Amino acid sequence: MNYSMRQAHPYHLVDVSPWPLLMSMALLTAALGLVSWLGHYSTNLGPALFVIILIALQWWRDVIREAKGGYHTTIVQRGLLIGFILFLMSEIMLFMSFFWAFFHSSLAPAVELGSTWPPVGIQAVDPWGIPLLGSCILLASGFVLTLGHHAFFLGNKDLVLVSMFFTVILGGLFLLLQFNEYYYSTFTLSDSVFGSVFYCTTGLHALHVIIGVLFLAVCLVRIYFDSFTTEHALGLDFAIWYWHLVDIIWLIVFLVFYYWGGDISSDNLLALSVYSFYTKNGEHIELTPADVFHSIDSHAINSLKGKEGIYYFVRKDDSTKGYVGSSIDIGKRIGTHANHTRYRFNKALNHHGLSTFKLVVLEYTQGLTKLELEQLEASYYGKLNPYYNVDEPGKYNTAPFGSKPVYVWDRNGNLVQEFISYTSAAEFLGIHTITLREYIYRSEGIKNEFWVTEAPVPPLTLNVKNYPIKLLTVDNKLVAHYTSIPQLANLLGMNRSTLNKHLKSNAPIYNLLKIEYNYDLLSNAAPFNDSDKLDFINLIKTRHSQGKMRSVIAFNTSTNEVIAEYKSVTATANAFKMQKGTISEHIRKGTKTRNKVSFRFKD
Repeated sequence: MNYSMRQAHPYHLVDVSPWPLLMSMALLTAALGLVSWLGHYSTNLGPALFVIILIALQWWRDVIREAKGGYHTTIVQRGLLIGFILFLMSEIMLFMSFFWAFFHSSLAPAVELGSTWPPVGIQAVDPWGIPLLGSCILLASGFVLTLGHHAFFLGNKDLVLVSMFFTVILGGLFLLLQFNEYYYSTFTLSDSVFGSVFYCTTGLHALHVIIGVLFLAVCLVRIYFDSFTTEHALGLDFAIWYWHLVDIIWLIVFLVFYYWGGDISSDNLLALSVYSFYTKNGEHIELTPADVFHSIDSHAINSLKGKEGIYYFVRKDDSTKGYVGSSIDIGKRIGTHANHTRYRFNKALNHHGLSTFKLVVLEYTQGLTKLELEQLEASYYGKLNPYYNVDEPGKYNTAPFGSKPVYVWDRNGNLVQEFISYTSAAEFLGIHTITLREYIYRSEGIKNEFWVTEAPVPPLTLNVKNYPIKLLTVDNKLVAHYTSIPQLANLLGMNRSTLNKHLKSNAPIYNLLKIEYNYDLLSNAAPFNDSDKLDFINLIKTRHSQGKMRSVIAFNTSTNEVIAEYKSVTATANAFKMQKGTISEHIRKGTKTRNKVSFRFKD
């Protein structure tokens, strides 16, 4: 039955449909997935895109059924026409916002961008390569589609099918070229405002091309099944208008983003030779790098294989965070960074991903020894103060070792040799530089024969007896210098082992004095004889002699009942079968034994 016979007005009251709600949910899911993917999370966008296409086909099927059922009267067609024109105008305004952002940044580039456009360090896409080819393909598709449109009104179905088919093929070829351009581009979405606006605009256009290709593919199937007539062909008209809009917008994108905005003049090429860095202290530094790789991909790594030099990893979103390194084979070295998770830079690389870093080759070298290469690396470390080269407090320091002196000692605490760098010391000891560093920070002996330190004193693990020390008050005021632990032990009448324990633990002696190694006085040290300082010494001697013979009371901590009284710490230790040092520590700290026994001096 005809529509006009069933209803007294020519308007179409749309039936309840689930597709708008389902489409909005699918688009929301796809948008969230895209944000997650941009945040470097593992996300599969395939299912969401498949659901969107499936819902679109179902929605279009219902619209086609409405058209065939006579619901699209002349007035309804006029309303659909006006609605689609308004939709195309909204699309134009959407792209205008991105063009506005591009012109706002490019006409007056900020200082942070190097006051030039494209920004300093950005190598824009050559407009006369893939972009020009893609433009020709898209224009050719528009010409072929127009030819098919005219053939439709002339009744030449075969020519319409051929033209629509080739338009879909050319649209798909354009998308492949766009993907290829993205894959080999030297900058990314996070590379300043240029990368953000470029990828957002061209990516939005690519999305419209995908929609246009689907739109035309549906029309191609409908033409094959004779679903259009010359009086009812709004779907075909809308698809052709949409495709021509995509063509026109691409021409503007090509002229603005590729030809005008991406033109690398001689001035900008000169600007590319100077690269700006910010250190972690906020200092601004300009260097002339040998090479810059905005995307660290297989192409970049292969091009650096076999090349020697100094390199600098720097975060794209924060130029104050970087890592300086050196290698006789930079390409091979890059791959090893992500294979470790122990150090600060390796953790950052695994967490953020290699794509979030740029690689700047600061200098190519040739024929340098490992020591000379590390010394050159150390010079850049001083300039850039790289954030990732120094680990958190208490952890390994991964700073360059080229100019850091180290000292090698034997088991008796005698200096074997002073070396100007980690590398030279490692070569002397026959171990790797990284292994040497771990021995230093763990204060372990190498083959139980050699110990290495960064300070000009032997490690505490050796219990060295013949090295100068200094005596300080608890508020770090100097009392006196002494040539060795034995000298101070004889003066105070105390055991050397006791003083060594105080030296290692930095615990004060009777809460009065502290002992430290004297880094500034390495030989022929003599004590000061000032009477005030000797009073401290005499006080310590008095406390120590009193402590030897002071009575000790053992009591139960639960009931506070006195268990026994002993005439000295030694007698207490013998009674409880414990060491004297342990008894003294319980007295000093007020702690208790496993049997809930505590000790205190008798007042």
